[in-house]
Amino acid sequence: MLSLAKLLHAFQKETALLRGLFGREMPATWAVGVWRDPVPIAVQSYATIRLHDAWARFCRALVLLSGRGRVITLGGTYVPCSPITAQGQSVLAALRSTYPQKRQTHIVWEPRWFDPAEAIDAANRLRVGNFPTISAGLGVTGYAVDDLRACRNFLVHRNETTYHRVDYLRARLGVGTSASVEELLNAKITGGAVLFHVWCAELLQRASLASQ
Repeated sequence: MLSLAKLLHAFQKETALLRGLFGREMPATWAVGVWRDPVPIAVQSYATIRLHDAWARFCRALVLLSGRGRVITLGGTYVPCSPITAQGQSVLAALRSTYPQKRQTHIVWEPRWFDPAEAIDAANRLRVGNFPTISAGLGVTGYAVDDLRACRNFLVHRNETTYHRVDYLRARLGVGTSASVEELLNAKITGGAVLFHVWCAELLQRASLASQ
């Protein structure tokens, strides 16, 4: 019998490694266009992309493991198998069968697991036994998921559109419209915490609550 504690621990460990990596690489200078200090910026960009990926993988595993059942939550609650899963059918196949046919025809299609709303919807479709805690945990109010996605998308798809989609973050932080995405990752918010580290803390809180 599996425990969601193991899944949470893996996410906590990966997040701690990324926080350490990010914190060790503080760019000494910033420049527009050409990097004057390329290695720290490259490493921090990688940590950001990897954090987004780690969060999506956690949400996916949490929902699908809960759907498979025979797992124990952090609070000691036993989660049975999803009632919509037929004998011999994978949980993912059962989940996919609940979506419109046009999505089912795309073999590799899955929900956007990084999006709390879609992950919660998937858990609801599977009728998992721990749905209330998954919904409450993943759905915690905060900015980290949207902020992280916006910055990750620019780092992966560098263009004018993805750059300007970070404008709301610049406005909220009160920085200039010319601030680069790399500068935003290192921005200090209330209390002096670095934005990237704040994201990590919020995602860990969501993950812990959802695993209860």
